[in-house]
Amino acid sequence: ERVGIEVEFVMSFHKCGGNVGDNVYIPLPRWVRKEADEMGRNRVFYTDRSGDSNDEYISCGADETVRIKGRTPVCIYSDFMQAFSRQFDKFFHTVLKKVQVGLGPAGELRYPSFPLSKWCYPGAGEFQCYDKNMQQAWADYCEEHGHKDWAKRFPDVKGYASEPSRSRFLSNDIHSDYGKFFMRWYADFLLAHGDRVLSVARECFAKFGIEISGKIAGLHWLYTTAHHGAEICAGYYNTNHNNAYSDIAQMFKRNGATFDFTCMEIKTGRDVEHPYLSDPEALVKQAGAAAKEHGVKFAGENALPVDNWEAFDMILQKGGMLDSFCFLRFEENLHHEGNDFRKFVKYMGRHKRPVVAAA
Repeated sequence: ERVGIEVEFVMSFHKCGGNVGDNVYIPLPRWVRKEADEMGRNRVFYTDRSGDSNDEYISCGADETVRIKGRTPVCIYSDFMQAFSRQFDKFFHTVLKKVQVGLGPAGELRYPSFPLSKWCYPGAGEFQCYDKNMQQAWADYCEEHGHKDWAKRFPDVKGYASEPSRSRFLSNDIHSDYGKFFMRWYADFLLAHGDRVLSVARECFAKFGIEISGKIAGLHWLYTTAHHGAEICAGYYNTNHNNAYSDIAQMFKRNGATFDFTCMEIKTGRDVEHPYLSDPEALVKQAGAAAKEHGVKFAGENALPVDNWEAFDMILQKGGMLDSFCFLRFEENLHHEGNDFRKFVKYMGRHKRPVVAAA
């Protein structure tokens, strides 16, 4: 406050440790893990096809069906936000002007489909829909829509890091009636979680005039395939002529949230061939266009450490479309004389924030 620095507060409801760039370990609170152990981890945490539960983040299937110390997960998130606003309201509009709301693993609205302990680049990952609550939700959805025979049928991608062509679902069934039906449910289930959490954030912070934002992962590998395997396993239904980022932008618009997207620094070219089939620049363009179409502010982050001018320049090229940019993984070498970071900051500061037209 004394030196005039603004702070964007990041509400992290996920475990730190196990994702790219994590160099510390901060698990979920002990009381959450204790309750999960007592109830059964597959009632509280996302679970994969082999039955392994992931304690990075509480499953969106538990949002309204599980009580931890007498409260649902969404209620816990809401209580935290309310406590934060009471404690720090005196800094609103002087130091604090924006809050990023954690929505999943690494703070991103997605399923934990590519944990580093099991996955390696450029695998598609695996679907995370095997905890008890999500299995029940899928069965209910199938019965409600006249497909009771699909209630116990789930996609098999043959492992976190397997070649997508080995998976019948990715190479064929994703485009079938079953594949479209499953993906609509899987993606909408995630969107509903984002909607629930952002709506309580809006209710908490709108009265103070504080902006909120949510983060979306830039899953650029397998982007040029027909199946978009990395995206769909994470819950982004970006195939079958469906625009995942338009769906997300519409939900953000309802909640007055900024669309924060990663991988701004990655250049298309190095990993365009098989097995990577990556196109990060086209992905960012698609996400940015979706935000613009729906009248949503678009912000950016770098996904990996940045220490060379090519990466800095890629961010600068996108500066005109960004309302703000969060530089992640600020390392000591960026302070060194001759480093390009100071030049990057100078040029980035020249960009004017785009005017967002109401959709």
